[in-house]
Amino acid sequence: MRHSAFGISVAFGMLLACDGADKQDPPKPTPAAKTETAVAPNADSSETPAPAGEPVVKVIRPEDEEPVAPDTPPAEKLEDLVAAELGQAYGQVLVQTRSEESHIAELTIVRAEGVKARSGSVRYTAEPRVVVAKTKTTVDEANLLGTGIAVDIDGDGKTTSKIRTKCDAGTAVLQTQPPLRLEPVTELSDAVARFDYGKDDARILANDKAGALLYAPCDKQMLILGLDPSGPLKMHEVPSPAVFVVYRVEVDSADAEDPFTLQKVGSGETELEHDFYPFREFSVEDGVVKVYAAHLVVFALDPEVALQHVTLEIAGETPEFVTASVNEVDDDGQRIRYADGFKPF
Repeated sequence: MRHSAFGISVAFGMLLACDGADKQDPPKPTPAAKTETAVAPNADSSETPAPAGEPVVKVIRPEDEEPVAPDTPPAEKLEDLVAAELGQAYGQVLVQTRSEESHIAELTIVRAEGVKARSGSVRYTAEPRVVVAKTKTTVDEANLLGTGIAVDIDGDGKTTSKIRTKCDAGTAVLQTQPPLRLEPVTELSDAVARFDYGKDDARILANDKAGALLYAPCDKQMLILGLDPSGPLKMHEVPSPAVFVVYRVEVDSADAEDPFTLQKVGSGETELEHDFYPFREFSVEDGVVKVYAAHLVVFALDPEVALQHVTLEIAGETPEFVTASVNEVDDDGQRIRYADGFKPF
């Protein structure tokens, strides 16, 4: 299982396969010849004269007919469409990757026929650090979960505290004074991942010195934290529906420079407005820490267009993979994520 920022993992979505088999249309029947009644031709006509008092029979063959334009289906009007069930507005996000002078990720985003996504604003966080590690009974502020990251969890202005922790029904309980309860923000169903930040963002741990949130339920196996060691987490917004893209590559240390740069996000010749967030992901397993440089790219979809093609150009080192998902807002104003596409380079 791959985990990445903001709850982004293959497990948080569904990889959708498409049937690429060629389908042949049945042969079209040859139109029958038609006849029409005409007035007797002039003397210089090449048509064969008919006996007096009888109509001229003119044979019209298929190759002589004027071409008839096929019926054009009426254009979809957004106001005539109904809001889709959660996770059903966009059927799939197809991802293709290739490396040339730069690294190309091509996204094909398909809106389902006759429905639309919910409009509004998708709220999300973009933490500069994401940690995937096993739960520990004591959290060392100076070396959070063995990552080497110093975080002032209790807000006392220092990073010297050792804080007892436990998991309680999926919630991480930190034995500070008073105790802090960090509830997971992600709720998974068959169709979508739903991000509930709680009333007034109550599920986000925040003080003047640090901020954090828990993505997946706390258990003895795994802990997924998004955090900003230097200040409170900020909420960002993008119009619904939107696409969230993440790509990453392993680096030697948290202080290493980004090994790649995002050069362009575009649809055809048009550059798309987008938000860009570099971050570091830390994976801790059996005392071994792996650090990844990663980018989050967020851009709004055009709700009027049913089929959209978007290309990302990345220079530098080859990313391990690209993952992309559709995000929209639900009836309660919470972010939902679905239709994940994934492709390695």
